[in-house]
Amino acid sequence: MTEDQLETWMHNMIRACNRSTCDSDINAIKLIQHIKNLYEQGRTDEREACANLADGFDDDVGQAISKAIRGRAK
Repeated sequence: MTEDQLETWMHNMIRACNRSTCDSDINAIKLIQHIKNLYEQGRTDEREACANLADGFDDDVGQAISKAIRGRAK
C-alpha cells in the first residue's frame, strides 16, 4: 500500500465516521501506523507461508527457494 493510498483510506474512514481531522477524537497518525503494521504483518505471514511450502520439498531447489523468500524480509 502506498502512502497516497493509505492517506486516501484514512480520509475516507474519517468522512465515513462523519468527523473531520480537526475535531476528531480519532488519532489519525496512530491509525495510519496501525494500518501499516497490519499490512506489514500480513506480508510477513504470507512470505513465511510460502517459505514453509517450499520447505516441504526435499530437494536443494526447495531449500534455496525458502531461503530466498525468507531473505526478502531483511
